[in-house]
Amino acid sequence: MEFFKWQDSFSVGVNDIDEQHKRLIDLINDLAKAMSEGKGRDLIGNIIKELEDYTVYHFDFEEKFMEKNGYSDLESHKKIHQNFVDKIKEFEIKNNEGSLLLSIDIFNFLRDWLKEHILGTDMKYSKEFKEKGLL
Repeated sequence: MEFFKWQDSFSVGVNDIDEQHKRLIDLINDLAKAMSEGKGRDLIGNIIKELEDYTVYHFDFEEKFMEKNGYSDLESHKKIHQNFVDKIKEFEIKNNEGSLLLSIDIFNFLRDWLKEHILGTDMKYSKEFKEKGLL
């Protein structure tokens, strides 16, 4: 079951970053599948850990790419990434405390954040780099 499907409109024009975004979508779909099978609570800890590990890798890659290419709004973008990391850590704490509705909360957060981040925030650097002839 794919709840969230990759669309060409999500592409930022950088293959490596697009592939990383696709992996994040896979994690969201894994959570949606677990929830639909009544296993969300059982798998949420694993999914949170994967998100923590993968977003550290992805955000580092994306920020280095933006820095290398002179992105004008890099500091703001870094803050948005840090807010995401902080929110995932908050979910981890709630999970460890036994929050019952956490899988729904984290699913909604991830779905909304990914759409807004890729289609909003990431498209800003994509547009800037296209205008500079870098993409």
